[in-house]
Amino acid sequence: MDPSHLELLFRTLLIGVVSVVVQLPFALLFGRMLARAEFRGKAVVQSILVLPMFLPPVAVGLMLLLALSPDGPLGGAFGDLLFSRNAAVIAASVVSFPLMLRHAQEGFAAVPLRLSQVSRSLGQSPWRTFWRIELPLAKTGVGVGILLSFARGISEYGATSVIAGVIPSQTETLATGLMRRLNSGDDSGALMLAYLSLVVGFAAVLISELAMKRRGDR
Repeated sequence: MDPSHLELLFRTLLIGVVSVVVQLPFALLFGRMLARAEFRGKAVVQSILVLPMFLPPVAVGLMLLLALSPDGPLGGAFGDLLFSRNAAVIAASVVSFPLMLRHAQEGFAAVPLRLSQVSRSLGQSPWRTFWRIELPLAKTGVGVGILLSFARGISEYGATSVIAGVIPSQTETLATGLMRRLNSGDDSGALMLAYLSLVVGFAAVLISELAMKRRGDR
């Protein structure tokens, strides 16, 4: 393993961690809302939020490119993010968000509603009830969602290559770097990145499986 492989690994891990941090507040907000609230159009809202899971990643990347382009609806405020490391974070976040949302929703749905009701009847605010009752009890589901979202984010290729490009030492990740090496005939370099991806992805999924088993044993 040469230094460029380690640099690529650390950049990919950083993108994965930042994407998780970006997603987490939205996953908690929408996960709890979808688990607790009943409202007209709920199925439509949930379908929109999980839609990236069922689309080709390249299609997701193309939609993001159109949205962030200078003439797009978000181009004026965020157009300068294209083809930067932040664009790789956006791609990883959008593609992997449904995983975190699903598990956060399941975590909150498993919290008995009566506990929240008792907390409110004792004078606790909704915010304190959330932080002191609901989130601690839903933490396993949220944690599993974080790990799976991280594993999906660091393996993202399609959307990342569209809006961040494959710029060595800047936006290149394990997935895009692996494909670039394959296309250039660097089979040994591609194989090394495949091994690194395998180790990191396996570790994240294994931890999530152990966490889900622990939740099931309770």
